[in-house]
Amino acid sequence: MDMALAWGILIVGFVWFIFQQLYPYLLQFLQSRGMVRENYQGMAIPIAVGLFIPLAQVVALPFLVLYEQIRSIYLFQVVVLVGIAFLGWRDDLFGGNEAKGIRGHFLLWRRTGAVSTGLQKAIGTCILSFLICAMYSTSLLAFFIDFFLILFATNLLNLLDLRPGRAIKSFLLLLIPLFAFSVIIYSPLLWLPPLTAAFFLLRFDLQGRAMLGDTGSNSLGMLIGFWTVLFASLEYKLIFLIISVLIHLYAEKKSITVLIQNTAFLRWLDTLGRKKA
Repeated sequence: MDMALAWGILIVGFVWFIFQQLYPYLLQFLQSRGMVRENYQGMAIPIAVGLFIPLAQVVALPFLVLYEQIRSIYLFQVVVLVGIAFLGWRDDLFGGNEAKGIRGHFLLWRRTGAVSTGLQKAIGTCILSFLICAMYSTSLLAFFIDFFLILFATNLLNLLDLRPGRAIKSFLLLLIPLFAFSVIIYSPLLWLPPLTAAFFLLRFDLQGRAMLGDTGSNSLGMLIGFWTVLFASLEYKLIFLIISVLIHLYAEKKSITVLIQNTAFLRWLDTLGRKKA
C-alpha cells in the first residue's frame, strides 16, 4: 500500500507537470480550430479544454500498466474515456444549436432525418455503455440498471455544465461515495489521472477562462457511471439512476440554474471559488 501511495504521488506530479507545459499550447490549438464560444456572460473563451481528461489517462499509461491488479481495467478505462471524449469533441467542434437535450436531437431526426452530432454522441454512448455492462455487470438485472445508469450519468454532468466549475464540482461530489464501495486495493490509482486533470482545470474553469465543453463534461460523467458500475452496490446504483432520471426530467421542463440560484446551500456551493462578474 505504501508503494501504491508513492506511485500515486509520482503519477500526480508527472501529469500535473506535463499539463503545465501543454496548457498554453492547448489554448492555441483550440483557438486555431475556431473552438471558441460565448459563455453565460457573453465572453468568448476556448471550449473543450476537457481534452486534458482523456489525455491524463494516456500520459499515466506507462505507470499504471505496471500494476497487474488494475492493468486490464485501466486499459479498458482508457478505451472508454477516449471514445466518449472523441464523441464529445465532435459535438464541440461541429455541433450547433439545432436541438437541445437527447429528446430534442431525437425529434430533429424524426422530423428532418438529420443525424446531429448530439444524436451520434447518444448512439456512441449506448455502444460504450453496452461494452462496459457486457464486461462488468454481474447479472441481467444489474446489466439493465448499469446500462441506463451510464447513459444518464454521462449526460448528467453535461446537463449541469452551464456555469463555471459546476461540472467538476459535481464530479468530485459524486466521487466521494465511491470510496466507501471500493473493493480493489489499487482502485484509487484508476481515479488519479482524471482526478488530477479535473483539479488542474478547475482553476481555469472557475475563473471563466476556458470551458470543459462536451469533451470534458461527458468524459467526467462517463467516468462516474463506469466507476459506479465497478464499485457500487446494486441499491446505490438504483438510487443514483432514479435521481439522475428525475434531474433529466426536471431539466426538460425547468431550469436547473434557476433551481440552484433559489436554493441557499446549492447557490453557495455553486458559486464557491468562482470568479465574480
